[in-house]
Amino acid sequence: MRLTCEFVPKTLQNKGLSVMLKGRMWSLISRTVKEINGYKCVVCGDCFWLITHEIWEYDDEKLVQRLAGFMTLCSLCHRVKHMQGSLLRTGRDWNKICYIRKFMRINGISWGECKSYLEAKLREWGVRSTKNWTIDYGVFGKHIRVEVPAIRTNWLGNYMKVEKSESRKFGKVGMWENYYREIWDIVH
Repeated sequence: MRLTCEFVPKTLQNKGLSVMLKGRMWSLISRTVKEINGYKCVVCGDCFWLITHEIWEYDDEKLVQRLAGFMTLCSLCHRVKHMQGSLLRTGRDWNKICYIRKFMRINGISWGECKSYLEAKLREWGVRSTKNWTIDYGVFGKHIRVEVPAIRTNWLGNYMKVEKSESRKFGKVGMWENYYREIWDIVH
């Protein structure tokens, strides 16, 4: 499938790299990934409302979620990617239909195939949500915040970090060039 769904277990929600990074590191990573992907969605090719998506791998035996990489998605493909969360946040039937239609169209599958895929993903999510996971942020682990930032949703229903003046202060300006090179090497 070109577009898959990733239902993040309840115990891991709001602990992604974009939420947990210190300072402006996420903005730097996001710009770099978008540049590498040609400022377009890697699934549908759309160039508007781009989001940098974190790719995670799950080790169900060791209970470890590991950061495997990044990709650029348009807003709608990102909503489909996290369809479970999008469907829970959205009470309108029209949005649900849009997500499911996009998923079926991109993957060229029927409603029956879509339904059985989503049911399997929901079962997997239910099992994973009952376990305590360890998160492996890879090389970015040294930049993770100690305190968990306050989270709220914006008018689109997306999670946003609440700005804290102290959490935004991060090192010298000259250090960003080194981070840019480090991130470029990782995502290539």
